[in-house]
Amino acid sequence: MTRALSWEEILLLTVAVSAFLGFLLALYMTFIAHKYLDEFEAHLKRSSLVINNRKYMGDSLVGRMYRLLQISSCLSMPGFSIRKGQLDPNDALEFPEHLARKIVWPSRFILLFVLIIMLVGGYGKYFNGFKL
Repeated sequence: MTRALSWEEILLLTVAVSAFLGFLLALYMTFIAHKYLDEFEAHLKRSSLVINNRKYMGDSLVGRMYRLLQISSCLSMPGFSIRKGQLDPNDALEFPEHLARKIVWPSRFILLFVLIIMLVGGYGKYFNGFKL
């Protein structure tokens, strides 16, 4: 006979699933940084963010991940990035949509999973949850 999951068990399962999916997306982003970053940067060759990051962050895996996540954040908020001078307006308009989808949506999902983990962790710490 099976029993229903308690509220705390559901929250812990949510954290476990979020952490696992976040880890898979981080692996995906690492692969994208290794394989496609040069193609992304070729489309953003006039943007100051790309020029400066390429010069200062280097070509290590950590540097490539940082550069990819910076590009992802600029493409997810192009108006803000153009106003701040990080992204060239022509580069933003000419950037292929299929390439932007490869990095913008996984970054949004990673952010969502981190928020879920933080909210559930806050429930456990500050509201005396998780009495298993």
